[in-house]
Amino acid sequence: MAQRAVVLVWDSGCGTGESPTWDGDAGHLYFTDIPNGRLHRFVPATGERQVWQLPEVLGSLALCRSGRILVSQKQKVMVFDPDKGD
Repeated sequence: MAQRAVVLVWDSGCGTGESPTWDGDAGHLYFTDIPNGRLHRFVPATGERQVWQLPEVLGSLALCRSGRILVSQKQKVMVFDPDKGD
């Protein structure tokens, strides 16, 4: 059996990286930076990286059929639209 090397594709500097979520339709990987309140998106096909700063500590996320993201924060649950950035 051939061994594969692990390759770092993004040193995101997360305080605590959590909730990796794969969007198979779009080919995006989302994950949260809990203490810094950041939502990250990585596109393996292009190497594109995007980070959104949210107003509070960030917990988990869930993808919505609409393309938006349900995000749990310290004091609330919100819907985030990555296409609009809000």
